[in-house]
Amino acid sequence: MSGACTIPPAGWYCSRGDGHEGPCAATCSAYRYGKWTIDFGPKPIPTRKFDYSFWHDDYDGAPDSFDNRAGTAASVEEAKAEIDIIEDMDRDLTEAENGQVEQALDKFKLLFRVQELERALTECSKQLRRAAKLAGNADWAINAMMEQLEAPPAKARGDV
Repeated sequence: MSGACTIPPAGWYCSRGDGHEGPCAATCSAYRYGKWTIDFGPKPIPTRKFDYSFWHDDYDGAPDSFDNRAGTAASVEEAKAEIDIIEDMDRDLTEAENGQVEQALDKFKLLFRVQELERALTECSKQLRRAAKLAGNADWAINAMMEQLEAPPAKARGDV
């Protein structure tokens, strides 16, 4: 059971492999592959390369959406292979975007922390200036007291 069952007529698909025992499990036209639909619809052109269309359940078909979740293929197997490629690319892109989001979030956290530290340093600087001013006033008061203590005693009024 390596290939596809060849018993169903065109437009039908058997979900069982080639050479299966018992009746076919054939379905008409559309086939589900995960969240994808694969539909047989022969085109009125000589080539059979585009007979199967496939699309994702969330595909809306808007030309400006840049949604790559649809396409055509020559067979169900080719459609599945294309779907696998699309999902792998989307998964890789999502992982890359998630990594970029995490990296941006880390940068934001770091920037926020730097801003917090800058605010703390600014406040600390203000406190130090206040302390220096008070210390300067205290030094001035201490120096004034020391000068008074070191100065010769003033003569009493009665002393001439």
